[in-house]
Amino acid sequence: MKRSIATIVLCMICLPLCVGHAQDEISQVFTVSDAIEYAVEHSLSVEQAEADLIQCRYKANIARKNYNDFVSSGTSFEEALSESGYTYKAAQIALNQAERTLIDKKNTVKKEVEKTFYTCLNQQKKIDAAMENLENTKVKYEQAKTQYDNGLIAQLDLKSFELAVTNAQNSYNQALRAKDLSMRELKNKMNIENSTDIKLVGEFNPQPVEIQDIDTAIELAKTQNLFLSVEEAKELVELRYKIADGWYASNELSFAVEEESYKSQIAEYYDTIKTLEYNIASSYYSILSLRENISYLEEYAELMNDNAQAAYLQYQLGMLTSSEYIEAQQQYFNAYNNLLDTQLSCYVAEKEYLSLYTGNPDVQ
Repeated sequence: MKRSIATIVLCMICLPLCVGHAQDEISQVFTVSDAIEYAVEHSLSVEQAEADLIQCRYKANIARKNYNDFVSSGTSFEEALSESGYTYKAAQIALNQAERTLIDKKNTVKKEVEKTFYTCLNQQKKIDAAMENLENTKVKYEQAKTQYDNGLIAQLDLKSFELAVTNAQNSYNQALRAKDLSMRELKNKMNIENSTDIKLVGEFNPQPVEIQDIDTAIELAKTQNLFLSVEEAKELVELRYKIADGWYASNELSFAVEEESYKSQIAEYYDTIKTLEYNIASSYYSILSLRENISYLEEYAELMNDNAQAAYLQYQLGMLTSSEYIEAQQQYFNAYNNLLDTQLSCYVAEKEYLSLYTGNPDVQ
């Protein structure tokens, strides 16, 4: 009886351990939205931005208190900066930029995780295509081997099919490696240990994203973080120069230093604005080119598929060599992979373009 009770107790102790071990082996399942949410919650860059924001908020409060309580002795330029509100304004702008940085960090994590997540799904499509190509090539090889054994084809033809199997196997292996690298990159962006097993759920079937033209996008971008931060920096530079102009004599060396700094920062401001506008135009035209390429590749891949099927029939009829048929099959495989890559590139470019003038890649 005691032995039975001891056995029961032992089983009760071991059972949770066994269940816990089984749960550890179960893969974590993520949709793209799940992956994004997890990544933002566990992002070190977002955590750092949140910490910086708290620090900037504290400094802004101190700067405001110092500004309200400030009593100037009128003996230094730094005091003039504080008395005029420049120091407080600089702290407030730093706070504004910290708030924008936090938003930008979250959006950056979101864009990177979404891109890598869909890259993994795309890689799985390539794996499926490579496996199908490998299986078809093996079937063709076995058929060719039977024909060779019966004296119907030359050894050179059989060797062509044998090499085609090797090439198809290599393509499949490369697709597996590419998927593994993409999964490692995704786990890294989600701050998940590489040893953790995760499963991705969903499909990548992109639809064209509605985007604004260049001029409209530029005007909209002026209300977003990049432009606002640049404008505030310019405003602060102009305020400092105005204070320096009233404090120093025009022939003083300190004023010359402030003036050169002002000119340099204003030039940098206009260069930054031009760069932002150029990036919007460049991104827009890239999207147009990618969309045109997708339209072409969709038709081309379909054509190559039909051509490969016709090529096999022609080979069986003796109208094509084995090498010509295998080349036709490879052309379809390459065209399909190229289409998948271009679709993903276009989707990523569209999302990036949206974020330039909306601040959010999901807003259209």
